[in-house]
Amino acid sequence: MSAPGRTRGYRVPGAGYGTRGQTTTEYLMIAGIMTAIGILILLWMFQPWRETVEDVADCVRTDDCEPVGAQ
Repeated sequence: MSAPGRTRGYRVPGAGYGTRGQTTTEYLMIAGIMTAIGILILLWMFQPWRETVEDVADCVRTDDCEPVGAQ
């Protein structure tokens, strides 16, 4: 079963926390949620960012800078 002195849901020790802290499952859940939020933010930002970069590249390439508002 489990080793003596260890209980189910053993917490990962942190600096100064001893046995108080997050379990591995809690840590993985938090990391997964943060990753999902990051992916959603990048998907949401990608299209406007891509259009801006294309406009800047066209400005540099063709010297037509009206879409980006550059002089």
